[in-house]
Amino acid sequence: MKHLILFLIISNSCFCFSQIKNNSTLWEISGNGLNESSYLFGTLHAVPGKQFEISDSVQKYLNISGTLILEIDPDIPIGEQVKLAQRMFLPKGVTIENYIDSVQYELFYNYLKDSIKIKEGKINRYFTLKPAFMQTMILTEFIDKPKAYDIELKKLAGKKKNFIPLETIDEQMNLLDSIPFEQQLAFNSCNYKLDKEYFSLLNLYLKQDLQGINSLMFSDPEFENIENDLLTERNINWIPKINESIANESSFIAVGCAHLIGDEGLISLLIKEGYILQPIIFSYGD
Repeated sequence: MKHLILFLIISNSCFCFSQIKNNSTLWEISGNGLNESSYLFGTLHAVPGKQFEISDSVQKYLNISGTLILEIDPDIPIGEQVKLAQRMFLPKGVTIENYIDSVQYELFYNYLKDSIKIKEGKINRYFTLKPAFMQTMILTEFIDKPKAYDIELKKLAGKKKNFIPLETIDEQMNLLDSIPFEQQLAFNSCNYKLDKEYFSLLNLYLKQDLQGINSLMFSDPEFENIENDLLTERNINWIPKINESIANESSFIAVGCAHLIGDEGLISLLIKEGYILQPIIFSYGD
């Protein structure tokens, strides 16, 4: 899910993302002394149920991999879920209205009520959430029966496959808390077109158009203000864990597709590490 936001100059040491000729959300990782290939898969965190698909190609490479790697463990214990819910809210007595001017507030409120058809009571509850979580809840209003790749992939992997989370839920929460509310709002809440932008992203994803996804992310000038925190630093922090896992056995790495792209995306960073990355071409709906 874009919300939730989103995604090299010389060969061997650097690699220009614009030189990638093939669109694919699935990549083979080989070379650099690996005994067997591993696989990198870009996902969306929420897809309408009718359009959600784990292709035969994705399932094939998941099945032959010994380890599944996801951003976090989607199986969150009940106690952790309670703590997470508590951290989702703004301070008591504070709402989104405290962070945007009255004109923006009215426009956004009316957009949710009239365009997205969210009931006023629910809007008022959503407005007590921190911006990133507010956007998540709004997205669920127009995504029909959403499914998440991380949840479904872990189900398919089962208990026999090794599992490695790249981050803890606390690390993700701390990351969101470190981004000023004003920046979060400017990037993802006050453009009054969340539904249109989500479906544009979904369309690009189903086409596996990584260049298009990259362009869509950077079409919002506010994205540059949070790109380093949301993507770059996390990608860099993930590389040692990925290196260790793929050196031990074939691993299937599934992360949000925005993490694959760009000069500091995982494709480029893994090439810098000395690996060979090749797209595995497949089509959704085959």
